[in-house]
Amino acid sequence: MREYTETLIFRIRPKHKEMIRDRMRELGVSNMSAYIRKMMLNGPIILLDLSELCAVIDILKVLADHVNEFTKRANATGRIYPEDIQEIKDGQKKILKILAKLNADLERVNRISDEIFKYSASLYDA
Repeated sequence: MREYTETLIFRIRPKHKEMIRDRMRELGVSNMSAYIRKMMLNGPIILLDLSELCAVIDILKVLADHVNEFTKRANATGRIYPEDIQEIKDGQKKILKILAKLNADLERVNRISDEIFKYSASLYDA
């Protein structure tokens, strides 16, 4: 027995249909019926690009390797070189810059989701 037995028909403008297809492509969704059903039942789908977080992880790995090298060298020679310290500081600055951007992006997503929630709630009040 088929699970989806009910049909829902509604009209949209051609440009809106293309906008729906664009959003589906962005999310990697190919089944329009499933996409519309998901959106209608669960609201917006937010796809986060966390590639910048991967960049932070990569920089942290490199910094950890450098710290290990610098520690070995300091133990062997008894000296800490200013270039080594500067390299660590530069890596920290890169990480802080990326994290600040990620934080701003997440705050924007949070504001948008709050607006969507308020709008959705107002529909039920009407």
